[in-house]
Amino acid sequence: MREYLNQSCAKRRSWENNYLLLSKISAEFGDSLIQVPAKTQEVKFLKMIYLLILVLLLLVGVALFAMNKKVGDEPQLRNDYLELVDILSQGNQQARSEVQLFFDKNDDYFNQYEDDLLNRGIESSEDIPPVIVLVDALIRHDKVVYQDHAAEPGWALASLNKLSNAVLDKSEGYWELMEHYKSTKYGLGTFLDKEGYGPSIFQCVKSQGYRLLSIDEGSDSYALILVEEKDLPELIRLSQKAGVKISYLNK
Repeated sequence: MREYLNQSCAKRRSWENNYLLLSKISAEFGDSLIQVPAKTQEVKFLKMIYLLILVLLLLVGVALFAMNKKVGDEPQLRNDYLELVDILSQGNQQARSEVQLFFDKNDDYFNQYEDDLLNRGIESSEDIPPVIVLVDALIRHDKVVYQDHAAEPGWALASLNKLSNAVLDKSEGYWELMEHYKSTKYGLGTFLDKEGYGPSIFQCVKSQGYRLLSIDEGSDSYALILVEEKDLPELIRLSQKAGVKISYLNK
């Protein structure tokens, strides 16, 4: 009987030891199961970080490429605008220096002409379109007739005559046109953009060897310029290179 009890106790201790061993193994296995998702999540997280870094590097590369392209194109754009202002201002050196200042020292240009730019709603040197610089240079040196669509057409015609150094009023149609403009109720835009409202201002200008054109600056105002017929092909060439839209070429 004692021997049986001793054997039973031995078996019981063996079972307890086995149970403890199994419990330990189960606990360790359970811990490992719990840790697997954590490791998987960590791997996914690292992959996400790696992907974000790649995307960031790609965006930086695209930005640098765009900046290099802009810098590469800027010298040619600068030259095109300088040639444009030379033609349109009849070689006015002050007008040229203003355009040159914009391309060479953008912040200095903004500081010098801040009031004019703020009136146009431009609050930063980075927001200045080159075409605005061109038009403003011509305005400051009386090389453009700048009016909105509702301006009195008679006043605009007189201003164009002054711009031509009194060449336009030598035309037979000039005074007929002036009389018509004085009696009309329509604004300047009607005679520029519509047909059949009296004598043509374009024909009057063309009869004296000029072309009446407008620089499209993206506003509802007209930046009217007079270009001699001989200079028209060069003006078209340079404006296309610089991306400056010229209106009324077909008038």
